[in-house]
Amino acid sequence: MYDVPRVAVKTIRRIEKVLEDFIEEAGSDDSAPESIQEAVAGVIPWVADAQTWRFTWVGDQVVDMLGYGRKEWYESNFWADHIHRDDRDWAIKHCLEQSQISNHYVSDYRMVKEDGGTLWLRDFVSVDHLNGVPVTLTGVMFDISDIEENRKKAENRSKRLEAEKAQSS
Repeated sequence: MYDVPRVAVKTIRRIEKVLEDFIEEAGSDDSAPESIQEAVAGVIPWVADAQTWRFTWVGDQVVDMLGYGRKEWYESNFWADHIHRDDRDWAIKHCLEQSQISNHYVSDYRMVKEDGGTLWLRDFVSVDHLNGVPVTLTGVMFDISDIEENRKKAENRSKRLEAEKAQSS
């Protein structure tokens, strides 16, 4: 679906390295040091088990951006259950398929916020495979709601101009 830009792959690799370093330093501590929170402000970094699709770590930014507490993200099926109903089936299918065949992929979909609102996300995902089997997913979610809103406005403007042109002919 997408050709993942090199800059996204590099960003994911940097975040993976930072997460590995912090996880190694923190041991079993669930909280990320402040420096990682500051380094990735405005995006949601995350790590998940590729077999269960259960999140094993998610950045604190998720609270501000989506309203859910970090602990909720560790519940079984949390991610899938909170994808917007119109995007859920294809987004899950796309992610499952891409995780089997790709090392990196991107998905755009809507998530339902805790307050019932909707947030468009662009999710850059890196897949670690072991013997050809995906084992760990590492990613960053970016809020692209403004981009989607502007795209929709541009589409509406284009339709309106086409209708005006057809009426004047």
